[in-house]
Amino acid sequence: MTEDSRTQERTAGLFLLGLLALNYPLVSLFSTALMPFGVPLLYLYLLTCWLLLIIGIARAVGKKRLDPPAGEPD
Repeated sequence: MTEDSRTQERTAGLFLLGLLALNYPLVSLFSTALMPFGVPLLYLYLLTCWLLLIIGIARAVGKKRLDPPAGEPD
């Protein structure tokens, strides 16, 4: 399996995970009057999911390290 196909599978999986996490049935569980840290629980859940999805995509895509060509200084 090539690195590109793994990256595509990971991003597709993260898309589906995000779709499920930010869809109505699950989001409605967090729509309560509870306010941890003075922030409504729903907002905290949405922002946390969003942040984790961004981190997951950044890790999945990653930045490939390019080795310098032979004979050139670092």
